[in-house]
Amino acid sequence: MLPQRTKAKPPISERDSAAIGPVHIPSLELSCNGRLVQTFSLDRPQFVIGRAKDNDMTVCSDYVSRYHVLLLRHEGVTILVDLQSTNGTFVNSGLVFNHVLANDDVIAVDQHSIYEQFSIKYVDPDAAAGIEVSDIAGAEKVIEDGLKEVGKLLGIKASDLSPTLRVNSPLKVGYIDDR
Repeated sequence: MLPQRTKAKPPISERDSAAIGPVHIPSLELSCNGRLVQTFSLDRPQFVIGRAKDNDMTVCSDYVSRYHVLLLRHEGVTILVDLQSTNGTFVNSGLVFNHVLANDDVIAVDQHSIYEQFSIKYVDPDAAAGIEVSDIAGAEKVIEDGLKEVGKLLGIKASDLSPTLRVNSPLKVGYIDDR
């Protein structure tokens, strides 16, 4: 798990919360073959998905990299960053390297399995559609800092996780029959 470096905030009074409106914490719904397996709350600034047991969400599939994707919360949006995964990360069936998630986006990290299909639905009624990473002020710094944190966790350089390094590399697809 990534270290949390958040300061405790004083509780919001009822009067203040009425002025602000309801606060929605985004969530992820992990499904396997169309059946909901578990729901995860994105209540911290960083969230890692992958096959390794020390991820925030573990997806047990040979097609998922040990540390596959990083989700970063910043100024009310969630930025997805592929962590140099072997088989890629797909959002709504399109290959992405970084992406701003919108409500009901479906993240697929194991597109190549014929036995089990894992999907992750992003749920955030407040998330606006059509926002690009380049539209968010400070997004590059947030991604860079997030990659540094994950790099420390994995014991590797953040530059080795940078999605810009993968732009021209081919998608690797493999088939493993472990049944």
